[in-house]
Amino acid sequence: TIKDLVDNHDFYIVPIVNPDGYEYTWTTNRFWRKNRHPGGGVDLNRNWSVGWGGPGSSDNTASETYRGTAPFSEPETQAVRDFVIAHPNILYHNDIHSYSQLILQPWGWTRTLPPDDAVLDAMGQAMKDAVFSVHGMTYQHGPIFTTIYPASGVCSDWFYGARDAFSVSYELRDRGQYGFVLPANQIVPNAEEAFAGIVEEVSTTVERKLKLDVMEPTVWGGTLHLRTSRATPGGDVSFFYSLVGVQNPPGTFIPNLNVTLDLRKAKLLETVPADEAGIAEMFRTLPNRNDLVRVFFQAAEFERTTDWILNDIPAK
Repeated sequence: TIKDLVDNHDFYIVPIVNPDGYEYTWTTNRFWRKNRHPGGGVDLNRNWSVGWGGPGSSDNTASETYRGTAPFSEPETQAVRDFVIAHPNILYHNDIHSYSQLILQPWGWTRTLPPDDAVLDAMGQAMKDAVFSVHGMTYQHGPIFTTIYPASGVCSDWFYGARDAFSVSYELRDRGQYGFVLPANQIVPNAEEAFAGIVEEVSTTVERKLKLDVMEPTVWGGTLHLRTSRATPGGDVSFFYSLVGVQNPPGTFIPNLNVTLDLRKAKLLETVPADEAGIAEMFRTLPNRNDLVRVFFQAAEFERTTDWILNDIPAK
């Protein structure tokens, strides 16, 4: 199983997302939670864009769950966001925390269940069983909002909601006897069972939707850079735009692709082949204009589409 996983997957491991806050735990405050933003710090797990500003986060700078002034206001969340966007092959994500022995699924910002709840729930149960099989430790799984508490602007919701990655958050051992100060003799067993759950997570198979990104800020007179990932390697990907908006249904039917776009009165920009990694990119030099224009983009291959993206091109 392990050989198959490492032969067929790339793993990206970020040991410390909050290096300044981590350093502060060694020098000043052992249980410091936030980053070291001047003025009291920001809870980096309330600083993501999906659901930002909702329940379970605070606008009080003194709060442990202070969310910051805006989504991605902090350099740490910006760094992870930019890394993930630059690696569109990321399909699974696990955000590892402690404690409470939980496997938490989206959403944290709302009680409403996500579109893939049935798959996420089955994955959570399989992870729970895998964890239990190692050392007999029982974890609970379920949506963040109802399993632990409402939490808006969290990392897992962004990975799932914005990047279409199957994302969970661990809360590792224990359930409160030792809390954050887990005895040293439990560290390796805890890692072993958590690892078993991660193996189960990345073994979940489900077809991922095509993903469309606008890669750089788009300005008049500059370059429009669109990228689609998760396409069929070697297949053709067509990029479309609309100045009218979206309407689904009806949108725009594309006969040769056998798809209906969400875009109204969609116009073709370009068709390009996807590379062996399933990535197709197009570049287009934009004319010079001095007005704000709202442009809707969507991409498609045969019988598959991306979600649409709204991109405002500001006046120069």
